[in-house]
Amino acid sequence: MIRWVYGVLVAGLLAGCGPLVSDPDALPERSGPPVVGVDARNLRTELRRTPVAVGDEVPFLILTDQLGNDVSTVELTTSQDTVMIFLPPMDSPAVRPAVQWVRQNRDLVKTRGAEVVLVTPTPPEVNGPLAKAEDLHVAVLSDPSGWGARAFGLAHRSSTSGVNRPWTVIAGREGRVYAAQSGLMEVTEVIQTLAVRPTGEDGGVFDLIK
Repeated sequence: MIRWVYGVLVAGLLAGCGPLVSDPDALPERSGPPVVGVDARNLRTELRRTPVAVGDEVPFLILTDQLGNDVSTVELTTSQDTVMIFLPPMDSPAVRPAVQWVRQNRDLVKTRGAEVVLVTPTPPEVNGPLAKAEDLHVAVLSDPSGWGARAFGLAHRSSTSGVNRPWTVIAGREGRVYAAQSGLMEVTEVIQTLAVRPTGEDGGVFDLIK
């Protein structure tokens, strides 16, 4: 009897406290079990069935870099173009060519007003030492659940480990996709894409910068 009364009192107190989060709007309503490893702020971002295309809006995401800082795709594309390379886990053999690509081309890409960013399901505490050992000098963002890769349409909707091969996405500073290509894009093609502004209109033709 005492245990029953105690349970009723506790339930009543919790009901009067309201939601146990400071901002209930930040947590979207979802049916089904929670998604392990996904930041609650990303759950509102829809997953795509097909890869992003030229002219599409860059999906909103918040991912963590190798220093433990939260970085949003809005920040990445507010004032600069960004070459985002989505990778499998960092211990995958497919990552090695991407590491070499970054070391060889990051400075050239930067002279064109863009930054290179890697996105991988590997956790930040592993990405940090790897980025330092490989002399990458670029942000390595952790996407542990593969949610980011799926939001860009680069991985299967049920994938929890992101992409199974590299993808190159160029995100323009207007928050629009300039290019999306399976594999590592040739640096000459990256530079050409940064030099013109693909809009996706009129069959995806390029608009020359005036």
